[in-house]
Amino acid sequence: MARREGLAGFSNVEFLQTTFEAWPTDRAAFRLIIAAQSWHWVSPEMRFPKAAEALSRGGSLAVFGQVPVGLPAPLLDQFKEIYLRQMGKWGPPPEAWYLPNGPFKGWFIASGLFEPVEHRRYFWKWRHTASSYVDFLRTKSDHRMMEPAKRDELLAEIAQAIDGHGGRFEVDYETHLYIARRADRG
Repeated sequence: MARREGLAGFSNVEFLQTTFEAWPTDRAAFRLIIAAQSWHWVSPEMRFPKAAEALSRGGSLAVFGQVPVGLPAPLLDQFKEIYLRQMGKWGPPPEAWYLPNGPFKGWFIASGLFEPVEHRRYFWKWRHTASSYVDFLRTKSDHRMMEPAKRDELLAEIAQAIDGHGGRFEVDYETHLYIARRADRG
């Protein structure tokens, strides 16, 4: 509600709570559409056609995601052991879709609705404590879908591992941005 109240004085701002698929578009109304860590959730049949329809001539679609690319080695090894024991699997995080070898650039190209896509990479670090990292993990879809008791057990072990390594650590991240203008034909 605070965002709505803060923008109440602007007559050209409208808030809708809906999915992208159900969102009612006005043809060619926007110069920019931004999807932050969400484009992979949008229906594949609708992603690019609906975005292209909603963009004005010369408008751009920007899709980006944050990808963890580095944990301190001792914690990485311990996390791997915990996940293998608790879940029976260990692999790249779901966010790996946003890496350059992931599907995003190909999706833009395959749609045929956008000019050549530009890719940009931004490096940053995220500092965590045991509690901040566990709070973050609770927001991730792969953790949210777990059975609650199993998830709590996993997260308790993760917190214990972090506390065993001084209680604080940094994760190296990359933000990957894919941006392309709508292809205006004729």
